[in-house]
Amino acid sequence: YVIGCSNGGFMAHRLACWMDERLAAVVSVGGAGREHDEACAAVSSIAVVEVHGDADPIVRYEGGRVFGSRALDEHPSAPQTIADWAERLGCLPNAKPKITTLDLDGSLPGAETTVESHAGCVHGSAELWTVHGGGHRLATPELYAQIGTFLLNHPKPGPKKRK
Repeated sequence: YVIGCSNGGFMAHRLACWMDERLAAVVSVGGAGREHDEACAAVSSIAVVEVHGDADPIVRYEGGRVFGSRALDEHPSAPQTIADWAERLGCLPNAKPKITTLDLDGSLPGAETTVESHAGCVHGSAELWTVHGGGHRLATPELYAQIGTFLLNHPKPGPKKRK
């Protein structure tokens, strides 16, 4: 498993592309995946989650450049990051994601996090957790408890036993 925050979230997505045979799941908090046209060699089953605040001023939810700096490469939006994973993982192409809510940040009103889970993924799972009103720092005990539950629910499938 790999969990990365901010730049570590970018790293988690890259590791999912290149070390998927060794990883059961990756979680990126406030990072972003690769641009759609960049190579990603994921060939085995992996679960991928992007947790992102929609008010993040550093790694913008809607995509762009980190800190808005023209000196840095562009990154895709959080929804595009997970849409790309859903495509790579063979999720149902025209199915709308299942939507649930979570309360991960007591400083924000109500169940502020929307979880979009893509269905029918042949090679793993892809989820976007959008923290509405959340910024770049999303470290709450509730968030990390939910991440732990997600990881426990997504072990690496072992080799199939012969009969």
